[in-house]
Amino acid sequence: MSTDWSSGPVEGRVNDLKALKRSMFGRAKPPLLRKRLLLIAASRRPLTVTAR
Repeated sequence: MSTDWSSGPVEGRVNDLKALKRSMFGRAKPPLLRKRLLLIAASRRPLTVTAR
């Protein structure tokens, strides 16, 4: 069975989060982790093209 829907982008974000948590274990509190995660998410967001 197959579908047109894929969870690939979500899995990529989960992997980013896990890697960040592992790299900063014991050194960062939740506010810093949140800031770093948002920066990573923004840098990996695909650029959108708008048609005129």
